[in-house]
Amino acid sequence: MSFEQTQAQINTNSAQINQQRTGMSKIKYDISKTTIYAPINGTVTQLNNETGEKVLGTISNQGSQIMTISDLSKMECQVEVGETDVTLVNIGDTAKIQIDAFPDKIFTGYVYEIANTAKSKGVGTQDEVVNFVVKVRVINNDVELRPGMSCTVDIEVEKKMNVLAVPIQSVTTREEFKGNGISEEADNENLKRESEEKQSKKIKPKEVVFVIDNNSAKKTEVKTGISDDSYIEVTEGIKEDQEVVKGTFKAINKELEDGSKIKVDNEVKKKNFKTDEGN
Repeated sequence: MSFEQTQAQINTNSAQINQQRTGMSKIKYDISKTTIYAPINGTVTQLNNETGEKVLGTISNQGSQIMTISDLSKMECQVEVGETDVTLVNIGDTAKIQIDAFPDKIFTGYVYEIANTAKSKGVGTQDEVVNFVVKVRVINNDVELRPGMSCTVDIEVEKKMNVLAVPIQSVTTREEFKGNGISEEADNENLKRESEEKQSKKIKPKEVVFVIDNNSAKKTEVKTGISDDSYIEVTEGIKEDQEVVKGTFKAINKELEDGSKIKVDNEVKKKNFKTDEGN
């Protein structure tokens, strides 16, 4: 009886030893996970935990962000483009970048990613804005750029060389209305009906410029192309060296009429407006 008890005790101790060995193997496996290797070569741009501090990382918890490693040799900038303009942007488009920290230098980049999902602000209000994030890779990294710097980006969606261009303020739209000799009230009613018909048929108003002819403004229909902030391309309607009228929006769009007398400023008369245009 004493032998059987001793043998049972030995078996129990052996089972406990195996259990402890299993626990030790688990601890060794967990310890092997405590060494974290950087996935990329780069520079530590944010350090949230120092050596010896505890960090959280379990299945039920998101875990702690120990540090951020960045590859400063490949910098990018993210800009928000409006929904009306993002359709014009394509992968590979050239961009000119102005960084606030380097006001005297223009950086060059290219579009390498365009978001498929919009970022909306002020949803459900009159101030709702829909933008898409466009990522631009900076090419000339000859200066030390840092994450978080502010910048302004001009993306060239189309570029043409040696085009005929006029100041963008010189181009306006006009609709033609012809009177028929009837009363003013009936005429206004006809104008309203014609306007509604044009709107229902989505008729585009004619684009015109006012050309200077013997100190008078001559309305000329034109066809336009690409534009930037200052100039717009004219593909048809006027010729090189013709003088066009430039003025405020109210003057060009409403007040100026065909045949109106104008005064030419001789000091700016010979100014050459031919430039290489890009948008």
